[in-house]
Amino acid sequence: MDTVTLFYELKDQGLGALGVEFFYSQDNETWERMKPIAREDHIFYQMKAAYSPLYVKARVVDAAGNEANAFWKLEIPSLAETPGVTPQPQPAKEIPLIIPILLAVVAGALLAVIMMRKK
Repeated sequence: MDTVTLFYELKDQGLGALGVEFFYSQDNETWERMKPIAREDHIFYQMKAAYSPLYVKARVVDAAGNEANAFWKLEIPSLAETPGVTPQPQPAKEIPLIIPILLAVVAGALLAVIMMRKK
């Protein structure tokens, strides 16, 4: 699992931006709100990522009350799927000589029992 940190700069050409909220999703359908972290004069967001890609949504509201959403796909190289290792065929194991001998002894014993019962 990796920690992903999201920094941002919010600008608006009109009256100014009131705020932003960030959400993330692993399936691009169900969204979880990210909680802001404040350090000194900076606000940023962090999330734990177990999969790649992650989907991120930003919801921005400006001073006039307009709301806009922006979406993007975040690829995390350290969590990218790696091709699976193709199993190599194993060489056939030789049957030890003792197994056929034991089978022959058992078959012989069974034959002897059957012959004795017929008499």
